[in-house]
Amino acid sequence: MFKPEILSPAGSYEAFIAAVHSGCNAVYLGGESYGARAYAKNFNLETLERAVKYARIYGVKIYYTINTLFKEKEIDNLLNHILEVYHLGVDAFILQDIGVIALLKRVFPDIEVHGSTQLNCHSVQGVRFLEDMGVTRVVLARELSIDEIINIKKNTKMEIETFVHGALCYSYSGQCLMSSFMGGRSGNRGRCAQPCRLSYKAIINEKEWDKSHILSTKDIETLTVLPELIDAGIESFKIEGRMKSKEYVGLMTGLYRYYRDAYLEKGILNIMQSDLDDMVQIYNRGNFTNGYYFQHNGPSMITFDQPKHQGRIIGKVKAKNGNQYALTLFEKIRIGDCLEIVFDQGDYYSWIAQLNTKSDYIIYSDHPIQIGQEVRRIKSIELENRLLENQSNILHMGVDINIIMHVNKPIEMIIKDDTREIRVIGDLVQEAKSQSLMPERVEKQFSKVAQYPIRINHIKVQIIGEVFMSMGQLNTIRREGFEKWLGLYAVVKKKPYIPVSVIKIENAPSYHKNITVLLRKFYQFEILKDYSVQRIYIEHLNFNEEQILEIINFYKDQPTQIYIAVPKILRHEKDTMISILKESLADEIDGFLLRSIDAYHHALPFGKKLIYDYSFSIMNQHTANYLMFRELSEGYVPSLELNKHEMKQLPLNKAECIVYGHMNVMTSAQCVRKSLDACKKENGKILYLEDRKGMKVPVETVCKLCYNQIYNGVPHYLIDKINEMKEMGLKNFRVEFLNESKEDVTKILNAVTHKTTIPAQEMSMVFTRGHYTKGVE
Repeated sequence: MFKPEILSPAGSYEAFIAAVHSGCNAVYLGGESYGARAYAKNFNLETLERAVKYARIYGVKIYYTINTLFKEKEIDNLLNHILEVYHLGVDAFILQDIGVIALLKRVFPDIEVHGSTQLNCHSVQGVRFLEDMGVTRVVLARELSIDEIINIKKNTKMEIETFVHGALCYSYSGQCLMSSFMGGRSGNRGRCAQPCRLSYKAIINEKEWDKSHILSTKDIETLTVLPELIDAGIESFKIEGRMKSKEYVGLMTGLYRYYRDAYLEKGILNIMQSDLDDMVQIYNRGNFTNGYYFQHNGPSMITFDQPKHQGRIIGKVKAKNGNQYALTLFEKIRIGDCLEIVFDQGDYYSWIAQLNTKSDYIIYSDHPIQIGQEVRRIKSIELENRLLENQSNILHMGVDINIIMHVNKPIEMIIKDDTREIRVIGDLVQEAKSQSLMPERVEKQFSKVAQYPIRINHIKVQIIGEVFMSMGQLNTIRREGFEKWLGLYAVVKKKPYIPVSVIKIENAPSYHKNITVLLRKFYQFEILKDYSVQRIYIEHLNFNEEQILEIINFYKDQPTQIYIAVPKILRHEKDTMISILKESLADEIDGFLLRSIDAYHHALPFGKKLIYDYSFSIMNQHTANYLMFRELSEGYVPSLELNKHEMKQLPLNKAECIVYGHMNVMTSAQCVRKSLDACKKENGKILYLEDRKGMKVPVETVCKLCYNQIYNGVPHYLIDKINEMKEMGLKNFRVEFLNESKEDVTKILNAVTHKTTIPAQEMSMVFTRGHYTKGVE
């Protein structure tokens, strides 16, 4: 019978134990370095080895997360670390960095690689890209519907893993630079500061919408739709939460394991209300959503009021007298419970209960509490104690035991379960001089397993002749048998690896300056006509066919190359840019600018040159080389999170650097307009989000494919650094336009095409250097 894996998070050894004891089939965890949860406790080599051995006893797999991006200078230490972890016997590595995946498949031929959700794989074509690399499982983008997942299952052989519970990012994973550009903490390096959880004011056509936490999504819960996910054939159900407590991990693991088994056994799903209450109590952000499985986006998925845990409603304010308030309780509270009252503006008053009671309850507070306000329990002592008690119970593996005692032959002990069998030979069985050992006495002695995680299903004792052995001899073979049995599960086989030498890159200075321009509005082309550039990227979804043909025809007899910029998200084949691009139009262009791994196999059949944009997160030479050696590859843009010294460690002869533009810091399946009930399906329109510091962040609506692009509020400006970058070995320099005024477009084109580039301070604009000088940690 097909049985989806329950995959649990472990940010600590305690959470790992909770997951195992609660019935998980696999655990994903990370080390003290290199993982996407840098602020979790995580595992060192000692605790990881303990975890691997413990997991083997229970038949639980361990997947080691290295789901971040790596700079060139980190690769040697990373390989040494992976070698140590590899030899400890973890079952698979979860990876994001394309170059690291390619490198590990060379160094460790037998390694099992799972593609992280950070790879933003969201279509059949994306899965094929990873299949080309030897990836055996992919964690699909959280944004996919159940029908899209079923389609991927039908058209690929890849194992599929999806998130079933926990936090939802507002952005497609791996496509968020918001924390990096706004706070200097990179989500791609495991240090996301979660600026999406802050409050913002939306400005649409100069009208302000004060909806506060408009980018803060509710947590996903799929226990109530588990049958649909099981029937879809998803191999692994992943629970998010490496930053969560061991109590959280234990509860969620136990619930998903119990109800998965119940549905598979009975064919129906009846969820107890008490279990749903526990789920809400342990952690929720304004209750839950079923995620994107049955809904593309919408306000029901957003927690507008506050982004933190909101607990359960267990009472309300009944009356007040000065600073004294009477509370009516719906449920019993206990000493140590954390209770809270939330005010309209998002502030809150919280306190710790000092008594056990279910009757009316008096509190004293100088806060502006109003009659009728809800009382929430944020932390339940009763639930935590119950979970700790459940998790302290050692799991037991069921085994069958066969004891054979034959006079003048060694005693034999055979232990087996559904998959394994061992045989242990003990001391010589003596002939009894008086009373022979009875089977019942032998059975009783071998039933003593309290110190082992073993449950005896059945014992068979075979006695041939009048036999005798001391109780000490029986205890010895029993101990040896059980320890050998448990040792089977703890055995880790050393695996082969092939050492590789990494060549240090030496870039020669460039004497060329090729200017490329990305256009998002037709008026930008009208201005560009007066300038000579080497390449133009057309944001296809923002132009109609006539406009694209006009651009192509204008440059027909000129050396300027025309590339189509492929949308970042290509989920539905019938709707994607490439499938609707007419062959007559495709014949006239020179190539495609790719923004995702999914785009590669879409573009390949056209036989045009391919350039990989900065959304490919190229941080090291291994990623650059892997992509550039693929068919039709022409160039790439290094990661925007590299500084100038780190860029020098990449092969720059085919690289392209962005010297002006509002950088895309987030791509989301959500729609700000729709969340505000203001959707008018106006493709390419710009609205703004204003943060608490007054910075306005542009948001572009991509209505043709129904997603939003969020851009940095200030433009990236490195035009005056072009000569410095030429010395580094760069020769291709891009300008990207969003919705600048005609005057600013002209100003930027004058600066970038000028023989001596204009200093930034003379541009009379607010700008950022991005990470060009400092980079990210």
